[in-house]
Amino acid sequence: MSTRTLHSKAVALGPLVWAVAFAPSIIACGAVADRSPNEPDCRAEDPYEFSTPLLDAEQNSVYHPTSWFGSSDNTPGCQANPPGVVDGAPVGNVTLDDAGLPTIDASVCTIRESTVPWIIAPDDPDYPTTDTPVHRSLVFHSTGCTYWGSNASHTPPGTPNTTPICAGYTDPTTLQQPTGYWNGSAFEGIAFWARTPGQSNHSVYITLNNADTAVQGPQGSCNLQRVPGSRCTPAPTDATAGLGLAVVDSQSGTATSGGVPARIPEQGECGNAFQLALTTTPDWQFYTMPFDSFWQLPYPNRIASGFDAATTIQISVIFPKEVRTELWITNFRFYRQKGAHADGGAN
Repeated sequence: MSTRTLHSKAVALGPLVWAVAFAPSIIACGAVADRSPNEPDCRAEDPYEFSTPLLDAEQNSVYHPTSWFGSSDNTPGCQANPPGVVDGAPVGNVTLDDAGLPTIDASVCTIRESTVPWIIAPDDPDYPTTDTPVHRSLVFHSTGCTYWGSNASHTPPGTPNTTPICAGYTDPTTLQQPTGYWNGSAFEGIAFWARTPGQSNHSVYITLNNADTAVQGPQGSCNLQRVPGSRCTPAPTDATAGLGLAVVDSQSGTATSGGVPARIPEQGECGNAFQLALTTTPDWQFYTMPFDSFWQLPYPNRIASGFDAATTIQISVIFPKEVRTELWITNFRFYRQKGAHADGGAN
């Protein structure tokens, strides 16, 4: 059997994706499950500069995601994430070095890590950084979910309260941003590397929530409240009354039934996340998603001014119903064209 290698390339996802967003996903025919991926061509990143990571799967990294919120429908046999998120799967073969220690023989380029955890700043002298190879990936699975599908979401950690009474419960060195949000206002969008090996559907959605769309619940006495708080109101408590299997997403506040809003939301109501379709290949590819390419459903709670990247609070991977997929994704960062921001900082 002959084999071939596909060279990785940069894929910019923009408005044209909307036209195919609701097209049915197609299972890749003839895919070979054990086929090795290509060696990523890191030159795809050359036109851009990046923030420090929003999250990564490296063990012992300060950007390592500590928790994912996820849900799936109640189809018998539905298998989804979490716990379908494989945290820190190696992107290459694991071998032992001369000292008998495990090493990984491949990487998906590098990330620039700050020595001050969770700070989103690419070239700020107050936050020195180091370039670190990316050897691990998050892996998501979803299969057999035929009612509305599944999802997995991640939010930035709360900003610790440094009062003496909280000293035993929080770590001041894990300050992310003074506001408690990922601040992407100095960037064009989000970027990452992804692939879907084997016989997988290759289309999912990436969604973003911010202060305009997400419920901001109490952060606890030892975490500061996010500033600003929610600029929307939660769905009413009776939003799912009489709708049987309808559920309310505890983070975004959207009441859904069968994968779509269970009721038409009112103006100013939380929910209606910004979304963009992602179509991947069996090989590692570099993807950029501009903020202004994300769109919302045309409901009364649509935000006319677009996505406010300064208050980014949630990144989600949405798996539509009936998909069968294994998604590898890593190196989540904000990106911008080189030279697009003269002072080089994200405030």
